[in-house]
Amino acid sequence: MSASGGIVRWEILKGLPAEGPVPKYFHMGHPTPWAEGFVLRFWNDDGTEWVGNFQAQWGEGSVFDLPGSTFLVVIAYGACYLLPKSDPERYICQGSGVSSALVCDEYRILILAHQGGDLVAYEPSGTKAWVRDGLAVDGIRLQSCINGIITADIEYDYDGSWRTVRIKATDGTDLQDGAHGH
Repeated sequence: MSASGGIVRWEILKGLPAEGPVPKYFHMGHPTPWAEGFVLRFWNDDGTEWVGNFQAQWGEGSVFDLPGSTFLVVIAYGACYLLPKSDPERYICQGSGVSSALVCDEYRILILAHQGGDLVAYEPSGTKAWVRDGLAVDGIRLQSCINGIITADIEYDYDGSWRTVRIKATDGTDLQDGAHGH
């Protein structure tokens, strides 16, 4: 793999290719390489390409490239992987149960909402910027990050009631007018 930058492009595949080299397998600590997960094709800056099979859970799959970051964030149907662009073999599984993800370009952070109501922000280095434990009783649907304000819908009671909150992207604290916003 090229030391100059590694991964430069990717695409989500509908499944494992029938031909070609064996895909690289990424897992959460308990490998099941025979199982198809979230499948991506990657292209490196030296023109080579390869396929990754990420052990997955449930939900949506997506890939985020945080501005200025040396890694990609792969959400494999709920499982979160930090994938160094120059050395993907040194990936880090950052947990599971991710239900929603959002990049806040202005502050260069990635926001992950987890089943169970926790919200976690990551810096481009992959370290946690801040954590909001128990923001919701269960579900969080991230909507946007505009002018440093994260807007999210949260499930605030066990009867399934939702409301919109506004949170500071810098530290995860609530804005005073969050309950009255649109």
